[in-house]
Amino acid sequence: RRPFGDRSLCDILKVESQRVFAFVRGGADLDVELRDAYGVVLAGIYTDHTDFIGSNYQYKNLDLTFMWFTSFWRYFTLGHRIMIDQIWGNPPFFALAEFRSYENYEGLGGSDTLRGAPTFRFIDNLKFINQIEIRTRLSNGTVFGQHLEINVNPFWDLGRVWDRKKRVTFDGFHDSFGSEFRFTWNANFITAVTVGVSHDGTSTNLSFGESFK
Repeated sequence: RRPFGDRSLCDILKVESQRVFAFVRGGADLDVELRDAYGVVLAGIYTDHTDFIGSNYQYKNLDLTFMWFTSFWRYFTLGHRIMIDQIWGNPPFFALAEFRSYENYEGLGGSDTLRGAPTFRFIDNLKFINQIEIRTRLSNGTVFGQHLEINVNPFWDLGRVWDRKKRVTFDGFHDSFGSEFRFTWNANFITAVTVGVSHDGTSTNLSFGESFK
């Protein structure tokens, strides 16, 4: 018995490739940079549209992001990020699992949002995350002529999702807390181990780069 019936493997791949490329994205971004550090985005409005460019998935996406940083007592920096992501229409399932901000972030759960919960633990049309962390510099010096910085960053995350059939209420939020242990080598290589605790238990993640810029 032929595994593909009367169709050849080439026919199968041709049909599947048409399905894959039927998803097309288009969007527009607005970034606001308010600090001396070039490329550090502190606020932004991000949109995604597919209804006017012939995609099989007809939906609109709007993301609002706000970040704020302040340093105190020389060794501490307070970081705060809020993201709200709304999707209207008929999105593909995987689009519900992301914050489509200045970068795509998994949500809620994982190493980016609601740290301590499993990756993609909570997904839906409307997503909200509020994140606070205190970046504490333990060491800042040189080792064999190379710059090395070590940070311990305790954090607290609070978030929630809503579907399009429910009213937006302010109960039932999920939170997590923990700490990130970050090592910066020559300012460009950044690796971090994050240990978080949530109602789902304790999770550990290895990541590269800042938790949020």
